Amino acid sequence: MNRLREFTEISNEAKWRLAAAYALAGQKEASEQISQTANIEFQPPRYNYYTYGSLNRNRAMALETMILTKDTRARELSESIAKALSSNRWMSTQTAAYSLLAMAKMVKANGGKSVNLEYTMNGKTQTINTKSAIAQRELKVKEGNNSLSFKNNQDNVVYVRVLNSENYP
Repeated sequence: MNRLREFTEISNEAKWRLAAAYALAGQKEASEQISQTANIEFQPPRYNYYTYGSLNRNRAMALETMILTKDTRARELSESIAKALSSNRWMSTQTAAYSLLAMAKMVKANGGKSVNLEYTMNGKTQTINTKSAIAQRELKVKEGNNSLSFKNNQDNVVYVRVLNSENYP
C-alpha cells in the first residue's frame, strides 16, 4: 500500500480504494491524507470506456471510503447517489451495484434499521412502524386532486419515493 501511495500517477479511483484500505487497516491519518487529494467529481475519460468506470460508480466508491473514515461529506454524496439511482437514466450493472452497495453501507452506518412514520393521504392518516429499513405501501388515488404528507417519528433520515402508474384491464 505504501508503494502504491508513493506512485505519482495513481488514478483517482485507486486513491479512493487505497484510502479505504488504509482506513480498514486502522491507519486513519494516511486514509484522510489520501482522501483529501482524491476528487469526487472526477469524470473518467471517454476513451477509457473499457474500464466500466463512470462518474456515479466513482462517487459510490468515494462514498464507501467516506463512510469508513466518517467523512462529513458522505451525507451530501449519498443524496446525490440516491437521486441518480432514482432517475430514469441508464446505469451499467457495475455502477448500479457499487451505488447500491455504498447506499446499503450508508444505511447501516447511520443506524437506519427501522422506519417509524405517519403518512396522510387525502385526510386519512396511517402509521408505518417496522424494524425493516425499507417499507412499501400501495396507495389508492382518487380521480382529480390528491394530497400526501409524511411525518417522521424517529431521529433518522427517511427517503420517500412515490411512483404513479395506471393499471389497465
